Formats: sequence, C-alpha cells, structure tokens
Amino acid sequence: MISGLRLRLIRWQRERADEAISELRRSVETLGIGSVPAATRIALRRRFQTQVTTWMVTIPIWLVEARILFAITGEWFASDAPVWLREDLRVNDPSALSRAAWTQLGRDFAQVVPFLLLARRTSSAVATLFGAYGYRYSRVDIWAGLINECAKIYQTRGAVHGRLELENLRYSVLAVRGAASMRGTVPFFAWRRRYLARRHAADVAATFRAVAAMMDANPREGAVKLARLALRTSERYAEGRVSALLDEEEMVPRRSGAEAVRLVFAALMIAAMATLGAAFSVPSQIVAVAAVLAIAVLYRHSIPRGLEILTLLAALLLVAR
Repeated sequence: MISGLRLRLIRWQRERADEAISELRRSVETLGIGSVPAATRIALRRRFQTQVTTWMVTIPIWLVEARILFAITGEWFASDAPVWLREDLRVNDPSALSRAAWTQLGRDFAQVVPFLLLARRTSSAVATLFGAYGYRYSRVDIWAGLINECAKIYQTRGAVHGRLELENLRYSVLAVRGAASMRGTVPFFAWRRRYLARRHAADVAATFRAVAAMMDANPREGAVKLARLALRTSERYAEGRVSALLDEEEMVPRRSGAEAVRLVFAALMIAAMATLGAAFSVPSQIVAVAAVLAIAVLYRHSIPRGLEILTLLAALLLVAR
C-alpha cells in the first residue's frame, strides 16, 4: 500500500512538472522569444518533483525553530525584561491605543519576524541537503508564471495587463530581490559579494518595472520584452549566476532615490525612538545607542555620512526628552 501511494505521488509530481514545462514552451513559442533553456527546464522539473519532499523535510525544522526561539524570547520577556515591560505584557485585553497594546504588539513582532527570517534561510539550505529543491527553484516557477501572463497579454492585446501589474509582476520582483539569499551560491559571510548581488537584483527589479510600464503604450511589444527578460533571469538563476541575472545592456538605468528615502526613514526612526523612549521611560542612553545602531544599519556602507545625519537629527531626541 505504501509503495502504491509513493508511486502515485511520484507520477503526480512528474505530471505537474510536465504540465508546467509544456505551458512555458507554448508561451515562449507564442511570444517568439526562442526556446526554453535547458537549465530552466531542469529547475522546474526539480521544483515540482521534490515539492512534497521539501515540505516533509522543512515542516519539522520550522516547528523546532519556533519552539526554541519562542522559548528563549518568552523566558526573557517573563524574567529579564524591565519591570514596566513585564507589567504591560500581563495586561489583559488592553485598549488598542494603550501603551500595553503597543508593547504586546512589539513583543509579537520581536518573536515572529526573527522566526520568519530564520525559517526562510534554513529551509532552503536544509532541504537541499536532502535533495529537495522545492524552495530553491520556486523562483523559476514564479518567472515562468510571468512569462505565461505575458503570452496572454500578447494574445489578447493587453486585456489582462491590470492582472499582471497586481499579481505576477509583484511576485517576480520580490523573487528577483531574494534571489541571492535563496539560491545559496553566495556564502553568508561574503559581505562584498552579497552587497553586489543585492545591488544587481535592485537594478534587475527596476528593469522589470520599467519594461512593464511600456505596456501602457504598446502591450504586445512590452509583453515580449518583459517575457524575454524573465526567461533570461530564470536561466541565470537556475545556473547560480545571481550577480548576472541580466546583462548590462539589457537593463534600464535606475534612478536612484535611495539617499532621500534613507534620510526620511532615518528621521522617522529616530523620532519614533525618541517618542517611545519618553513614553516608556527608557533611559536616554539606551535611546541614543539604539539611534546609533539604526543609523549604522541604514548607512553601513557610508558611516561618515550616517554620523552627519545623526548629528542633524539629534535635535529630535532632545525635543522628545
């Protein structure tokens, strides 16, 4: 009986892989952008043929990680946290605008976010050790979905353009931005390589959005260009070339507004730290250290510039105190 179930599961996974590859081939032929690369076909087949195994491997890992992480943070909140924090956490059904409500929300955030980050990073690495590639190549499946949508746009002359903007494009851009960490070809402590890979991913994501915007003027031409980029990206990702998802001549020059965004974000963070510090009676020394750490994270590649910004925004700390 177990052997029969296993054979049916294998057959079902193979059928799904064949359907995904066949649909992608039809879309590529419709768009006239060549053929599906061998690396992309192999990645899709591995994705679907090991999807169930991936879940079987990673779900126990998630449970263990959640138990350990929540036990550690829960013990700290229960015994080692400041007195005012423990009192707020013991309040039952606080008002949505009370300090206790925000404290409990912050506690939940401090527990859930690290778990999600840890689970995301370990799930792909551990599953790969067992020959399961459901997470590693899920991005290739996302880009294949984008190509399929582009084929529909090409056939309908832009009738499903709005659906693309809301669904497939958003997921495809997120897949590009997380490509380096999920593919696993860049070592975790290779900071320079990871930084360059992130910058390249930001350029590729901006190119995706810029080409998608062309569909407003010419849906069919824009669909062909976007599908060609997605096909190239899927091939390079499958090959592990996360810092060369697209060639330089294929990318649209990105308008950098990062400095303005970082300045606004730094001001908001410091203002929030100062306000919350005053509301929760947190010592000013701790608030100052938190502000320095926040600036260091935002301006980690330009610390002198970050110190200048901190000097300019230090007035927010003084006003709130």
